[in-house]
Amino acid sequence: GTMTRLVIVKGPSDQIAEYFSRNPGNVTDRMIETSLGYLQSDSLVLVRGAVRFIGGLTLQQNSPGSAAIRSEAETAMLDAAEHVLQVADQQTVTDFTASLGRFHDLRAHDLLWKLSEQKASREQALIAVTWRNDASDLPRLGKLLQGFGEGLGSLPYALHRAYGDAAIPYLETAMRNSTEISVRTDCARELMLMGRSVGFAFAADAIERNRPYKLEFLTFLRDQFVDARGLDEAGLLRFLEPRKQ
Repeated sequence: GTMTRLVIVKGPSDQIAEYFSRNPGNVTDRMIETSLGYLQSDSLVLVRGAVRFIGGLTLQQNSPGSAAIRSEAETAMLDAAEHVLQVADQQTVTDFTASLGRFHDLRAHDLLWKLSEQKASREQALIAVTWRNDASDLPRLGKLLQGFGEGLGSLPYALHRAYGDAAIPYLETAMRNSTEISVRTDCARELMLMGRSVGFAFAADAIERNRPYKLEFLTFLRDQFVDARGLDEAGLLRFLEPRKQ
């Protein structure tokens, strides 16, 4: 149809990427093949469209593309990485970084760790590392969580989701030692959801000592635990008592 011709003749603009994200069944290998060439374009608009088109469609689990074109798309994205990151705007860097988390190629793994050293792409890169679900990354992620937490707000959730119980010791250590209070509170929340007493003890301390993040925990407990719904402060402390032991 017209849209297919547009991709092939003019390249994948934002609007075209948007259209096909709503109609992924209409994407063909030939369109994907064409868009790969635009990753090296000097036009920010075309690079952005290509990253959205490839990352948002070709490399998703329910991708319309064949296995061969997906593999080709991975290689093309990695080959174009340096150029894309040079010309891209912040949103495109984020989209590109997120795509890397779905790649099988080991080059993507190394590139994600490299991107995690830059402030602009740090959080998305580390979250994408967890999507790869490689247990050997866990100690490194856990150590990062302790050191500096700025812009790492979603990492405790990502660790819990990707690694399950294996993440517990790292979340517990970061809850005690992180320099960022937001990281400590996020770790405590995940630990409570995993039924860990240290998380409940952290929440009880916040309420008893009137910490700045007390309200956050009052809300969290009432939202997440059926037995805590509608309880006042005293009731919540009674709820926490047996769980924090």
